[in-house]
Amino acid sequence: MADTLQSAVDLTGKKVSLFVKLDPPLVTDISQPIFISARFFDENTNQNFEEVTYRIFFQKNGTEIPIVTEGGQFGGQGFFYDPEGDLQIQLVPRDTERVVARG
Repeated sequence: MADTLQSAVDLTGKKVSLFVKLDPPLVTDISQPIFISARFFDENTNQNFEEVTYRIFFQKNGTEIPIVTEGGQFGGQGFFYDPEGDLQIQLVPRDTERVVARG
């Protein structure tokens, strides 16, 4: 199983690419944190696109697990914003029906 994913599309002369990395790539111990890195950038210039909102979701047994912020905002949509387009998230897995994002 690969721990990175990258794809690109050409939009008006910019080679738009999304790079995603999971560490570890396979969760075998739910007591250990998972790190997700995502980068949205132009491959031609290697410059990140700014003001990026990512939607991240998780599935268990084919069912999406809602992500809510600690205050209950966003209604489980899993939106994460990064002004520089370079997102870093740390998760600690739990066997629950939803994911709570803090930070």
